[in-house]
Amino acid sequence: SEGLARNVLSAKFNGHTVEASTPLEDDGDIQLFTWNDKEGKTAFWHSSAHVLAQALIALYPDCKLTIGPAIENGFYYDADFGDHSITEKDLVTIEKKMLEFARQKFQFTMRLRGYLYVKSLFRFLINPLFFKCVNYFSWHISFIMLS
Repeated sequence: SEGLARNVLSAKFNGHTVEASTPLEDDGDIQLFTWNDKEGKTAFWHSSAHVLAQALIALYPDCKLTIGPAIENGFYYDADFGDHSITEKDLVTIEKKMLEFARQKFQFTMRLRGYLYVKSLFRFLINPLFFKCVNYFSWHISFIMLS
């Protein structure tokens, strides 16, 4: 239905996570997830963490990002702000920047990549905290790119 299509946040096809817009070229089992499903919330919060990262980089270009996972009741992003301490006022500014980016309706694209690809892609960041995380999670890395 049209209502379901507007509310789908993520999906699984034959047991593998896919984007709601992924073309399905074979027969198989599909599961659609909305906000009412744990998987839907996780997908939404994962994407929200990327918007948070985008806002942090826009506001604090020298901050060093590490990981930004979805967690049980939301999301966060680990970041090193150097000598800057985040205040309540900063949180309001960060939230406004996130809303500004969210209203631009960037397209999120899921990409599953291995350790070497991610390491080479983000080499320009020169961020030892990020590479420590990449090395720790080297068994499998997934990330979403904003396009």
